[in-house]
Amino acid sequence: MPPDKEKNAYFLGTDAIEFERLKNQAQIWKPFSDKLYDSLGSMEGKRVLEIGCGPGFSTVDLAKRVGSEGEVCGIDKSQMYLQFLENESHQLRFSNIKTQKRDLNTIELEKEQWDFIVSRWVHIFVQEYKRLVSQEVKALKKGGKLVFQEYFHFGGISLSPECKSFERFAKAVMDFYLSNGGYTDRGKELPTLILAHPSMKILSIESVYQTALPNTPLWKWFEQFSFQFGPAFVSQGLLKEKERVSFERDWKNWSEMPGAFFTIPPLLHIVAEKAV
Repeated sequence: MPPDKEKNAYFLGTDAIEFERLKNQAQIWKPFSDKLYDSLGSMEGKRVLEIGCGPGFSTVDLAKRVGSEGEVCGIDKSQMYLQFLENESHQLRFSNIKTQKRDLNTIELEKEQWDFIVSRWVHIFVQEYKRLVSQEVKALKKGGKLVFQEYFHFGGISLSPECKSFERFAKAVMDFYLSNGGYTDRGKELPTLILAHPSMKILSIESVYQTALPNTPLWKWFEQFSFQFGPAFVSQGLLKEKERVSFERDWKNWSEMPGAFFTIPPLLHIVAEKAV
């Protein structure tokens, strides 16, 4: 597990608590990522670049897909997360995983190096996201594929029966990203940005819009995020303390309420290909 503190890495932090949240998140969302990667065809022997790999939970999954003749490179700005990934790779005896510490706002990628470039919940954090997409297109080999998983309509999140404190909290989440240079609905901009490059075509766009019952993994996934970052929303003036307390109380009550359900913020799975 990474140490408790690292400066200037993520506005969500890189401490031990966030590490555990990311680990749980990777496990919960693995079936969705697996389905997406399965749709791409064989990755055996291919070179895969993972943008914003974090601690590398999905990087390890990708390394299994490319096999010993392939290579996966995880790029991230957190040295602690990359160190964890390197240690994990060593323990698992994976020689096909590489890492690079890079800032995605200023990154320069070499031309036509990768068969696949993948990312999940990355562009929502990046201020220079248009530049990043251009770099990703440049770095993709001819015939290679870009694979994005990003939110596109965070406002579509809901809790039923209707809960006013939840609606207020959801707005604070969106404001939190905006105030820190991100944007929760970045996914809806990506197809146009990709197609601004004549060499690219969109192969597929699929929406993922899931419903969770109380105390199921997806329910707990949002609960963990909300209870962890609620105090930060208050400290940044995005939410009043009484609003945070009201939301947590209501969420716990809804967790015991027959017939309650939660819909996650819808996201897009986008696959684009570079012409041969």
